[in-house]
Amino acid sequence: MAGHRPQGREETRDALVRAADALFAEKGPNAVTVREIAARAEVNHGLVHRHFGSKEALLDAVLDRHMAAFKTALRSAGTIDEAIPVLQAVQQDRPGFARMMAFLILERRATEDFTRPAGGTADLADIIRSGGPADDDAARAAAAMVTAFSLGWTLFRDFTVTAAGCRQSPGDMNRMAMAALLALARPPAEPQGPEQRPEQGLEGGPEV
Repeated sequence: MAGHRPQGREETRDALVRAADALFAEKGPNAVTVREIAARAEVNHGLVHRHFGSKEALLDAVLDRHMAAFKTALRSAGTIDEAIPVLQAVQQDRPGFARMMAFLILERRATEDFTRPAGGTADLADIIRSGGPADDDAARAAAAMVTAFSLGWTLFRDFTVTAAGCRQSPGDMNRMAMAALLALARPPAEPQGPEQRPEQGLEGGPEV
């Protein structure tokens, strides 16, 4: 049975973004047509071009909506201990996001075409940097690894848990994943150079 047909500019745009989001996660952006998106949104397909110009612009709107959700959630986290659960919660609320990102990579799109340099991963790096001894490069590297692990856990959790024959409950496995993410988010301080040998007595002392 047909649902409520969107009315007005904002309602139509929102319906198109939601429809595209669902379809991109189900089939991958390359396999989705403008007509499919319009049919899912219950609007005329010409409205996709009127409101967005192209399917690629609609993809950008979908990605921007996800990034805005991650950024808004992470702004509420003052420490890395708060940020990791927030990150996991947002990903669990948006299971299609990880699938869509996987499709974009498998479609061999240029990374620059769908990444957002000022997105949630950058915010996570800021939180890591502000909470410990990590310098800028170490904080960004930690944020990249946390994001990769978190997306991978979202995508492959059921497969890997089954393949490994894990007997822990799903809740226990998720808690273990959370602990691993927290460990990744705490990069070690930069090494201070070779370890200095302690001063020794005259016998066997340092050469002069």
